[in-house]
Amino acid sequence: MTRIAIIAAMPDEVSMLTKRRVLPGHWIEEGQRFICVSGVGADAAAKCCQKAHEAGATAIISWGCAGALTHGLCAGDLIIPSLVSNHNNNELRVCENSRQKLISLLPDTIKVHDGKLIETSSIIAKQHKKQALYESTRAIAVDMESYTIGNYARAHQLDFLVIRAISDTSTTDLPDIIQSETDDTGQILISRIITATLLKPWTIPGLIQVGRQFKLAKSVLATVAKQFDQLPLEQLSHPLSI
Repeated sequence: MTRIAIIAAMPDEVSMLTKRRVLPGHWIEEGQRFICVSGVGADAAAKCCQKAHEAGATAIISWGCAGALTHGLCAGDLIIPSLVSNHNNNELRVCENSRQKLISLLPDTIKVHDGKLIETSSIIAKQHKKQALYESTRAIAVDMESYTIGNYARAHQLDFLVIRAISDTSTTDLPDIIQSETDDTGQILISRIITATLLKPWTIPGLIQVGRQFKLAKSVLATVAKQFDQLPLEQLSHPLSI
């Protein structure tokens, strides 16, 4: 029997999967699924993988949001990559048959991209850094956990897939205030954001734009979540290093 751990970095990224609040570093069981919130970054993701594996997970999905590195991706688009990599150019290939089967079951209203997703150790916040990363790696999107999750799955012979929605485009500059007022687990400190915007009101338009794009990403993840019972999750395959 396949028991799937769905791992996301932040609580808001799993809000469409459960009505229960899952805090960073914790997980809950929903039927045959573990819904896990790791916190942001590779170390947190690796710890979450271990906890889920020890609890009985036989498959892992890296779930949540990603940033676009190229102009072809819009906020609210979905990336189900065929390849994930890290900053050392190590790469893992996801089983193409399972990936294609999953894509075929999704509604036509969702724009799905493949290609390569790269994991970085820090947020890629500015347009010029996104462009430089795309040019040096040809990855089309970026997050901070998926390679680590895939590498854990490979090492322990667990099945693996990545489902990420684009929450900021390649032309979006993430406001500095988001990074400065975010804690180590990726939780945005709302009270401090409010205080900061009162002192720097010119940051408000950028925050509104980011909020709108994140809402689009969550909306498409909610659509995918509704399809989970029909998805061929029992057919997921082990990731391959290349």
